[in-house]
Amino acid sequence: MLTAPPPWWLGLSTTVVAGVLLWSVTGRLRLHPETRSAATATFACGALLIQLGTDGVDGRATLLLAAGGMLAAAGRRRSALAALACAGAVALAPVVIVGLLVLFGVMALTGDLAKRFPTTARRVAGGLAIGAAVVVAGGQIRPAAPAVPLHVAAPLLAAGLLVSGVLWLRLPWVRPAAAAVGALAACLALPGAGTGAALPATAGVAVLAAVLAEERRRLFARPDLVAAAMGGVVALALLVPTVSGPPEPMAADPIPDRAGAVPAPPPASVPSAVRPVAFAIPALGVSGPLSELTVAGNGELLAPADPGLAGWYSDGVVPGDVGPAVIGGHVDSRRGPGVFFKLGSVRPGDAVEVTRSDGQVARFAVTGVREVSKEQFPTGTVYAPTPRPELRLITCGGPFDWTVRSYTENLVVEAAAV
Repeated sequence: MLTAPPPWWLGLSTTVVAGVLLWSVTGRLRLHPETRSAATATFACGALLIQLGTDGVDGRATLLLAAGGMLAAAGRRRSALAALACAGAVALAPVVIVGLLVLFGVMALTGDLAKRFPTTARRVAGGLAIGAAVVVAGGQIRPAAPAVPLHVAAPLLAAGLLVSGVLWLRLPWVRPAAAAVGALAACLALPGAGTGAALPATAGVAVLAAVLAEERRRLFARPDLVAAAMGGVVALALLVPTVSGPPEPMAADPIPDRAGAVPAPPPASVPSAVRPVAFAIPALGVSGPLSELTVAGNGELLAPADPGLAGWYSDGVVPGDVGPAVIGGHVDSRRGPGVFFKLGSVRPGDAVEVTRSDGQVARFAVTGVREVSKEQFPTGTVYAPTPRPELRLITCGGPFDWTVRSYTENLVVEAAAV
């Protein structure tokens, strides 16, 4: 996300308000009260699953999308406000643009948008919009970023694609919205992007499922189908207690839990009075002060107490001196992204600047980015002596292992002095 994660109470309260607004949206669709209640309950269950299975919910983008939909349905006079609401949702969760592009693209293909344009022009515009959505979705992928856990993404993805597929065949007038929700549901499988798509996709599935139930009341009134649905709810409820998010990093947590299980490099032979005090990666818009990292009893680096701060291994090489200096940090926490959340997006040639206590600025250029297994961390390669000043930036990488509550790999960024 472009903005910092909100406090838990703000994310949760906006999620609740978003559910209330979805009740109003289903009312504007002239659905029966019992169907609207079912849609709101579906959204609440999905939000609960996300809350328990990830780093929490943030209903701000969903709230703006629901508001934008209501304003758009109110007529031309409020269309500008609807556009502003959608733009705000995109700013909070950039992956939302994927759903909006697919929505506009399918509307152009079906003739619901740009009716005055020739058919060929509408088809071209619709195809370009859908193609742009695919490109944007690919650009949202962050290999080192946390993904939506499988036990959270799987039911949401299955429900989104199932409801969207049935509506596509049964109700042509809902096809644009069904395609948009299906696209957001598919984004759940993308690392990094999926976290922002989870709640909007859940809201869309809840509303579309209500529309489907309303249109096919006879089908959904069958006792056997109701019993099967209730059995699925019970099964899901039994699974929920096993779902829990990554642990909150503590001051004494070694890097294995969050910022990357790595052995400490050998101490520098001659301690230096100079210390690095700040760092910056301009290409990522990341910067901040540097704390000092120490070593646990098992020889692993201790992660910074604050997930928003990076740390320098204080017994190692000072950045700018000859040898490999080491800076580590968290990729995320239960409160949201960590200082190195975007580190997986860095590219060879990108600059890294480290300000030292003697006033000098050590400048480095990234030479390589790789993910390595925690169990087979190449200590000798990463920390081997070098004939020139070099830098190692280390954080977590790979998938999150919910059994041991730790990432399976480390992301190592290597840089050389320029």
